[in-house]
Amino acid sequence: MGKHMEVLGLPEPAPTVLMSFEYESLDNLDAMLKDSALRKVFEESDDFGFRKHATAYAADVYTKVDVSDVTAGATVIGVFTSPPQFSEDQLRQRIKEAMDNITDQSIQNLFSYYSVWMQNDAVEKHLLALGFPAPKPLVVVRCETEHLNHMKEIFEHSEVSRLAKELIRDLGFHRDSDSVTESYCFSGDVATKLNNY
Repeated sequence: MGKHMEVLGLPEPAPTVLMSFEYESLDNLDAMLKDSALRKVFEESDDFGFRKHATAYAADVYTKVDVSDVTAGATVIGVFTSPPQFSEDQLRQRIKEAMDNITDQSIQNLFSYYSVWMQNDAVEKHLLALGFPAPKPLVVVRCETEHLNHMKEIFEHSEVSRLAKELIRDLGFHRDSDSVTESYCFSGDVATKLNNY
């Protein structure tokens, strides 16, 4: 998907790994974060900067499309840091509006999954205690399609392209901006370690 993202004006993404965990309750998460074996894993990961170079937070997930029993053939992730001229709430609202506008187009049926992860502070004190830095204000967008050509069709759709370019310029994510706001958009391989659904 690199050339399609380049057409939108996004900078080349830095090497990025996104890890997500879901829990039945905050109590379950709280118990896990207090586990001594997990703390040891985090400490041993410091040789490659797992905590130092990470942003860790809990999120409210706003799901626009979720088609059950469809395996993702292509996954695109966008990680958008709040630009200086926007508050965290303004960033969340602007991304959500753009997402709604994109999925209102004729290509909605090409998505198998489409969500925005809105940061919250539900577990911030636990993550700070584990040695993670205070999280940067950011929003994550995840979209999946059953086939790679569906994802390409979405990116090449004239109105989607217009909306995406507008958002990228408004929020300062464009690679030619005077001061580019840190953001990453990339296609990725998904490795699921555990799924109890």
